Amino acid sequence: FVIFPEKEGEMIIPAVQYRGETEGTITKRRGFMKDFFQSGGRHVVRQSRPLKLTVLPKPTHGGLWWLPASELKLSEKWDPDPPVFRVGEPVTRIITIEAEGVESEQLPEWQFPQIDGMKIYAEPQERETLSHSSGVRSISRTSQALVPSKAGIMKIPGARIRWWDVIAKKSRISEIPERSVTVLPILIKEDPKQPDTT
Repeated sequence: FVIFPEKEGEMIIPAVQYRGETEGTITKRRGFMKDFFQSGGRHVVRQSRPLKLTVLPKPTHGGLWWLPASELKLSEKWDPDPPVFRVGEPVTRIITIEAEGVESEQLPEWQFPQIDGMKIYAEPQERETLSHSSGVRSISRTSQALVPSKAGIMKIPGARIRWWDVIAKKSRISEIPERSVTVLPILIKEDPKQPDTT
């Protein structure tokens, strides 16, 4: 299991008790009318020691969004790749956050600014929390379709997350840089030449 403290100060994790039975040898004896079994197992009780922890306070310069993690990656994927922007044609952009030591509910939601000359259709954010031997790992994906409405040069906003590195004990920033793109005009297909009937 994973523990997420909700306040600073001293914390005591109670002892854990285990009750079970050891595996013993099993012998089988056959009688004239019935069979019966004898087991060499015995009952055991094991208990851990209580664990005392000190929960550190949130750093004063940690930012408004408090996201403590041991690692955080921010990436984007385009379809098509590389992206080709043309008026009226959608381009898909997927932004992914991967973080170690946090649950997916702790990851921020994206607030995408409006882009003049481009419509943005965003799908609901997908979240997933995976458990492993040393804790949890969370993944968040946001997919959006970008459809230009006019030709020219446009800027696609980047993405930026400030988070707290619990190993190095310092604030870090993961970001995707802003992208300048050229939107091509509508591709006009010429009508095929009509056959000469004369």
